Amino acid sequence: LIESEIIEKSENIEVTLETTSIAITSEKNMKIDSLWESATKKNPNLFNGKALVYTGYNKIGDRINIKVGLTHYKYIFASILHPELNLGLRPLAVSGMVIDNSSNSIIGLRHKNVTQYPEYYELIPSGGIKPDKIKESKTIDFRAQLIEEFEQEIGLKRKCIDSITSLGLIFEPYYRVYVIACIIRLNTVLSPDTLKLNENEYSSFKIISLKDLEANILRKDIHFVPTSKLILNNYDS
Repeated sequence: LIESEIIEKSENIEVTLETTSIAITSEKNMKIDSLWESATKKNPNLFNGKALVYTGYNKIGDRINIKVGLTHYKYIFASILHPELNLGLRPLAVSGMVIDNSSNSIIGLRHKNVTQYPEYYELIPSGGIKPDKIKESKTIDFRAQLIEEFEQEIGLKRKCIDSITSLGLIFEPYYRVYVIACIIRLNTVLSPDTLKLNENEYSSFKIISLKDLEANILRKDIHFVPTSKLILNNYDS
């Protein structure tokens, strides 16, 4: 797989909605509708709601301002899995590395039916940024999305989070996804007894020390999502 890369490092990130126009021919629309119909038969959990797409960024001092637009998810889905359509759509997502009071983290084995990286290990939480995180000011609260994913994917409450610090903007070239990477520090200790895994996305999970996580990511017989590897490699304890 092509490795992910950090586009910019920064703890100061803002995401802003732009007005965008995405022109798609009727011929491509028919192809996309057919692809979407087939995909939803295979995975009924797919939903064609509105989704954010990355359009660019600028950097002023240490602050990164990421620009996004809106489209329907089926177009992003088609753009990711069928690059020959030349839609040029790049979704924006968030991904975090959880660190508890005992320097443990958590990884999940992605379900075999998910669209991207089935049966790969991944840092939890992660996910696309939803349009309901758009504020009246047209800025997007990506941290709120990360908290939502945190609650949904491992079953802990937001009160367990002590702080969220952004690492920077990552580009994942295989699926052409931009990711805001973050570190999530907890005020508690992870325990299997208190976690409730989202079984639609992950088939299993592991609570693992940062030291063991670093060792596992280097192993060739264990497959990790490239973005997760990059976050760990750029984490400065």
